[in-house]
Amino acid sequence: MTRTVGDGTRSATAVLGHFAATLRYEGIPASSVTRARQLVLDTVGLALGGQRTPLGRALAAFAAGRLPGDEATIIGSERASVEGAAFANAATAKIVGMEDTNRAYGHVAVEVVPAALAAAESTRRTGRDLIAAVVAGYEVFGRVGRQVRQAHLARGMDIKGTVGTLAAAAAAGAALGLDSDRVGHALAIAASLAAGLETYVHDPEESHTEHLIAGFAARHGVMAARLAGSGFRGPKGAIDGPGGFASAFGDGFGEGTLADLGARFEIESAGVKPHAGCRHVHQAVDAVLEARRQGAIDLDRVAQIDVGTYRHALAAPFRTTLSPNSPAAAAYSLPVATAVALVFGGFAPEHVVRYTDQRVRALLPKLRVREVPEFQAFHPHKNGCLVRITLDDGRVREGRVEYARGEPEHMLTDQEFEDKFRALAGEQLPAADVDRWIAALWALDAADDVVTVVAPGRERARL
Repeated sequence: MTRTVGDGTRSATAVLGHFAATLRYEGIPASSVTRARQLVLDTVGLALGGQRTPLGRALAAFAAGRLPGDEATIIGSERASVEGAAFANAATAKIVGMEDTNRAYGHVAVEVVPAALAAAESTRRTGRDLIAAVVAGYEVFGRVGRQVRQAHLARGMDIKGTVGTLAAAAAAGAALGLDSDRVGHALAIAASLAAGLETYVHDPEESHTEHLIAGFAARHGVMAARLAGSGFRGPKGAIDGPGGFASAFGDGFGEGTLADLGARFEIESAGVKPHAGCRHVHQAVDAVLEARRQGAIDLDRVAQIDVGTYRHALAAPFRTTLSPNSPAAAAYSLPVATAVALVFGGFAPEHVVRYTDQRVRALLPKLRVREVPEFQAFHPHKNGCLVRITLDDGRVREGRVEYARGEPEHMLTDQEFEDKFRALAGEQLPAADVDRWIAALWALDAADDVVTVVAPGRERARL
């Protein structure tokens, strides 16, 4: 079955496959190119940060051992097959919890960039080819993700693993240089590899699946693209046909969903996390930091803290708990994030792990969270928050944000991106190598071979 999707009666796999296969750097707006460059830099930095953790090192070792090869680079580590590098880099980039975000459909870059990067490295593609592949992957994620997101939330599915697999297949297919027909079949095959549950949010300290799901999506997307490249085929209606992805994982594929494909680019709605933990606590962190900028706050004199925001940030018990039992659980709690930010002036990974600090614990009973109609009315188009800190002498400090820092309307500066990259890399590499890596990533458009971006200065650093 085919249906009208905006340019005739072709299936969604055919339309999206053609778009991904034929998109070229020269046809992408400068603003979208800039966002793609930022997201590649950010994701590489996140993978380096993940490699500093025991879990990240275990993932790299697993991929190199079980998915071996000499086709692509596990960032900051060894070589592996394309599937192995995509899996390890995606899962590792998710570990520190500071990945990209989108108010409409979640995290994208941690699946799309590793898949595109591994595929592009294996075929010695240019930096411009990589940018086009990343933009294409975002387009698939956004167009399909907007259709199924609400159903996913209601049913407990993880969109990284479901739609992320489709997006990774499109990005990998484009980076491998597949033609329109084969990218379409990569999407159709990927639809049968898509999976993921958000069960981990209820017991995060016991689970690694939050990170593994990103790795599964990247690996399965690459696998689908390579299968299609070898002549394997999937059903044309895999996305919008009877029993297709959109009806199986959502409530169907709306008419006109692809009507403005190529005129409006989904990647421009991507945001970036400057803080660790759940995105739905960041608006409170930013509001607290705004209040702190007004002057020092004596924590001993805090009488009450009122936090007002949108409903989804408060909707689940794990988002409002005052007593998380692990750093992973603390990263999801709006009250804990508010208190940690007030005590330490940030919500980076090194702050989150100090959630049991006595000063944080002393503030939590004084904290009240509530839904504010104004913020709810504008969500998800905005993710605002008001934090009011009342002292024991009646004085009040307030911080208010309309958009969390890192949203497209409140994007990080280039310097902030670089500072984040350096903080994530830590002392894993010499400072000069980190500087060279940042320079190479900012100059992605000029790279004749993406290997210079994946592993710059390989002769001087063990990668």
